[in-house]
Amino acid sequence: MKRFIITLLCLLVVSAAGFWFISFPSCDGSIAAEGGEYDLRGAELEKSTHLLNGEWEFYFGHLYAPEDFADGEPEGKTLLSVPQMWSAGGYPATGFATYRLTLKTDEDELLLRIPEIYSASALYINGEKVFTAGEVSRSAAGSVFGARNAFESVGGAGGGAEIVVQVSNYHWESGGLGQEFEIGKPDVLLRDALTRRVLLSIVIGGLLMMGLYHFMLFFSRRKDRVYFIFGLLCTMIAVRFWLETNSLAELLLPGGMDIVLARVYLSFFYLSAMFITIFTHTVFGLSYGGWIRKSVYALALGLPLAAAWFVPFTAVSPTISIMTLIPLLMCAVIAVRKKELRRDPFGALYLLSLIIFIVWAPLTKIVFGDIYFVPAVASNLFLVLTQCAMLAVNYAGAHRKAEELAAETAFYRRMSHDLRTPLTVVSTNIQTAQRRPEEAGKLLTDSQAEIMKMSDMISDALKDGEKGAGE
Repeated sequence: MKRFIITLLCLLVVSAAGFWFISFPSCDGSIAAEGGEYDLRGAELEKSTHLLNGEWEFYFGHLYAPEDFADGEPEGKTLLSVPQMWSAGGYPATGFATYRLTLKTDEDELLLRIPEIYSASALYINGEKVFTAGEVSRSAAGSVFGARNAFESVGGAGGGAEIVVQVSNYHWESGGLGQEFEIGKPDVLLRDALTRRVLLSIVIGGLLMMGLYHFMLFFSRRKDRVYFIFGLLCTMIAVRFWLETNSLAELLLPGGMDIVLARVYLSFFYLSAMFITIFTHTVFGLSYGGWIRKSVYALALGLPLAAAWFVPFTAVSPTISIMTLIPLLMCAVIAVRKKELRRDPFGALYLLSLIIFIVWAPLTKIVFGDIYFVPAVASNLFLVLTQCAMLAVNYAGAHRKAEELAAETAFYRRMSHDLRTPLTVVSTNIQTAQRRPEEAGKLLTDSQAEIMKMSDMISDALKDGEKGAGE
């Protein structure tokens, strides 16, 4: 029990620390844009960054460039809250629009973190185009999907700055500025952003190493498929984190993520749920049940995976992603009903992490997706670590049993060797007594001594066995 408590505390600390230092926001959201203006004058910029949330100018059905605002306000102006998809404001899911924000500040140089914009965008700062993702167009034929995030300087902003964003969406379920823009002093913003991404890289590297280790364990030492399944799961989660929204792929790849990589990301998202289900059934020895349960598994896991590649993103709703949680919940319920888990604390710990994962997964997309940086780190890390702990305990138990079996085998070999000598003496004495009856008395005395020696050896072995069982 002591080992279990220490393991539980360590896993909780590591997972909580990962969430706090990687995902938890350190930005100041106290200032909000009003009427398309964001007043940063007098704000604390030495220790924290700020989110450009609030009311932006919004022009749906128009693609305005900065020069269109030089002679006054063009037609079609409304105000729309950011961050949110424009469909939440009552506009059609597909189409094109322009956002504009006037920044008021006394600082001469600031740095802007540009998040992923759905699903093609171009951004201007003080009249200069500084960012593009995909190809913005007024038509579906001309629009090209692109997902990027970047850091751009807002130089010479002592008197203020103008930010204009052109967006077109013909590829996603809805378009617009659904993620948060962040602004601050260059050293403060970069230090925070790079720290989070370096820590995320460490997590990704750790997952890949765990996967590689269990692959080697499967191929070289133990032909148990649960190690292979776990290795695949670690690899998939690592790749998924690398492709996560506003994560490393969108920042490091020259063109960001295109439509193919976006589909790969969704595929790994769904495949990880599939392999968690397979892992749970395999490690607990659960049956997949009859054709009804198998059909539910196949539909809940197969349909999202097929949709990721063969259905336009505009038709893919969040409901499809939620479907993948159904098999996880089903196998968790089946596992909980097993009486053996009452004597397996590490198995129960894994089931607890699985339930947390089932609850946390939709929250990361529905509630936390626009606020936290890769919020799925917490639940996935805790899940994988509990799986690894359970496999390690099972492996240690199997190794201990193998050592005990080897010790018992060696013991019986030694006993066989030690008993063979007195048995040989007794057998020889009996044969000699048959040939020479006059020596029978002495031979019987010698045989009795050998038999007593064997009795003492057996008694000592039984005592050693009882002592070992008691320990």
